[in-house]
Amino acid sequence: MLLNTQTPHIKNRLKIIRLNKTTSTNDYAYKLGQRKEKEIIAILAKHQTKGKGRRGRKWSSPKNKGIYVSFLFQPKKELKKIPLLGLILALATVKALKNIIHMKIKWPNDLVIGNKKIGGILLETKTSCKIPEFVVVGLGLNINAVGSEIPSKATSLFLETAKQYQLEKIINSILKEVIVLYQRFKEEDYDGITKEVINYLDTIKKKVTVHINNTKIRGIAYSLGKYGTLLLKDSKGKIIEILASQITCLR
Repeated sequence: MLLNTQTPHIKNRLKIIRLNKTTSTNDYAYKLGQRKEKEIIAILAKHQTKGKGRRGRKWSSPKNKGIYVSFLFQPKKELKKIPLLGLILALATVKALKNIIHMKIKWPNDLVIGNKKIGGILLETKTSCKIPEFVVVGLGLNINAVGSEIPSKATSLFLETAKQYQLEKIINSILKEVIVLYQRFKEEDYDGITKEVINYLDTIKKKVTVHINNTKIRGIAYSLGKYGTLLLKDSKGKIIEILASQITCLR
């Protein structure tokens, strides 16, 4: 299935692959990348048997209760710019659901309502070059899940609103936002995208502790860098740039 946006200046087309079940949509998309399949491909699954988050964590994926989707991109951009794609998917999700509920983005990869996690982003690429051959960005979003189906510190649209939602309508809204934002990324509107992300960012102006390997850095989350890095102001007023790939923990 191909999805075309109605906006005349958008050049991207989106191929959609729908699966009843898979281990992980990210794994599926990664294999397509290795086979040299062309962007943009969205892999949608009703159920994941081995859904995953960052650093090997498991993502609970009850059947037909959430959105489990991964995108295969070939942006042909330098590696330092690639982390912004994770925030683009987060931004697309927040914008797609803004008329239903107010979500925030917790840097670098979580979607939250209050202090509860409703969604997560996983970005993966394998490269030894400055410009990756392909990038996979996945989203897990809790929609109609009940409390027993997700972790105790998580939430879902159903738990927040006491309403059931049509998954198809929500995913179509997200897909359209992704197409537009990805086109802006390819046209190098990095500053514009970053400013939009900041509007929804839960992390800004908060005290945070960043664990990088065995080093602990404390400070105030000051802003975002051009490509989605976190700018941290320490106790001496020094601005430290943090890459999402560096951190082991952010509190």
